[in-house]
Amino acid sequence: MKERKKLEFEKALESRQFEISNFWSRGWFFGALILALIAGYFENSSAKEFIFPPVCISFLITLFSLIQTLMNRGSKYWQERWEYITKNRESSLRIDVTKTMKYDNTEKYYIDRSILSKGESWLTRGQRFSVSKLAFIVWDIIFLTATLCWINDIIQCTNFNKINTEFTVKIIVFHTVIIIYIIIFWKRGRVFEDIRKTQKGTLENSQPNEYYDDCNKYINNNL
Repeated sequence: MKERKKLEFEKALESRQFEISNFWSRGWFFGALILALIAGYFENSSAKEFIFPPVCISFLITLFSLIQTLMNRGSKYWQERWEYITKNRESSLRIDVTKTMKYDNTEKYYIDRSILSKGESWLTRGQRFSVSKLAFIVWDIIFLTATLCWINDIIQCTNFNKINTEFTVKIIVFHTVIIIYIIIFWKRGRVFEDIRKTQKGTLENSQPNEYYDDCNKYINNNL
């Protein structure tokens, strides 16, 4: 039984690390993709006869950056899932690897004290920032910026003095096809499941701290 729990702990720890590494790998992939699209956007915007309408490129940048922001949050969910499973298996094995993330006052004091004792400048000193949440901010800003750029391009296309019927129809068809596909895929592909819906009901209908208490019991192997 102990060997089984040990194996479960190792697999949970590996899965947790896998999700953390994938969090950054996806960011690099989408970052490179969006950089390529941005380069294409400015190339087409400055050309007299563009190959691909800039408004379509800005739409793709907006769409991909939105997907990345959602993927960031999805990746964090699965990382936290494996983190809780890891903590649960630690309790059953009576070891302490990841549970030390919740320091008691003494541990926290000495850890922070050792960092401060180096006498480094605040510019180079280690700080307790949430790295994943800072990544959220970066991608959210990219998404908002791309959205504003896309809206501006749409406004430019509605200049009735320079309107081109064929060009406008192509842009409308391009946007419509992608949006319809996303709606169908979102509804039928089970892309999103509401975290608030559980076997006990919805979180809004639960007692205060009920799920927090259950979480602590699970971590401490009391469930």
